[in-house]
Amino acid sequence: MKKLILTVLIFSAGFMLTAQAQSKIYATYSYSIAAPVYNQGVAGGGSFDGKAASSVGLRYLIKNGKVLSLETGLEYGFFNYERGPAFYPGLDMTSKSEKLNLITVPVYANVTFLKYLFVNGGALVDFEVNKKNTIQKQSGLGFGLGIGGKLDLGHFSMMVNPFVQRHALIPFEKLGTRQSLMNAGVRIGVGYAF
Repeated sequence: MKKLILTVLIFSAGFMLTAQAQSKIYATYSYSIAAPVYNQGVAGGGSFDGKAASSVGLRYLIKNGKVLSLETGLEYGFFNYERGPAFYPGLDMTSKSEKLNLITVPVYANVTFLKYLFVNGGALVDFEVNKKNTIQKQSGLGFGLGIGGKLDLGHFSMMVNPFVQRHALIPFEKLGTRQSLMNAGVRIGVGYAF
């Protein structure tokens, strides 16, 4: 697993360095609500309530024409949720707070339209970095989709990007019925064009 993480990070860094023509890099901050959801129907399972989540990162856009760009980068996410036990007579039904941290590498297409608006979406490669919760490990492949607005001011740029993401829909480790983290929120970023 460590070799896979290192390979993805080296590939991302090399890709960013070799494709600097017509490129833009954003420093980003995201705020969202996140909760694990079951990937298939479960009778009598515990419940999950979403709480505040945030992430910080870098997004790198490589232009391929006026409309289409490849979007990749690296994000570190801090996810919080409440886990409630499945009902059983005599069992303590108190919810417990849990946390989850993910390193995420997006591999998105970014399509600009009407000069100031864009749609972005594609695959997410996730790596859980602290296993201190009761859900299955969230390392795996997921997807994300967003729509947003941007304002270019010379070499500088600002963007706002509402999004939805589903993490580890295809896990690196198969473990029967499982949960995957889903979050929806907004990403803001300040960028610089090379």
